Amino acid sequence: MIFLKEKPSRIMITLKNKGPMYLSKIAKETDTTYVYVTNLMRTLAARRWVIIEEKGKYRVARLTEDGIELAKIISEIYDKEKG
Repeated sequence: MIFLKEKPSRIMITLKNKGPMYLSKIAKETDTTYVYVTNLMRTLAARRWVIIEEKGKYRVARLTEDGIELAKIISEIYDKEKG
């Protein structure tokens, strides 16, 4: 995809499809590093697209309503590109 960054898009689509996930599981399933996911989640949370919840020593990310809408748009763009 030329206009959308692949890793953030893949992460948003994964969260849309699978629901709330541990950050470490997001990293594993999207073939990115935990540090990358952590930094991205911080940015997405600041824009109110995700909510990060503490579950003991682990952190879980889930999309907000705005995040779900954004992920749907990203998913539609990827689907059209694959055509």
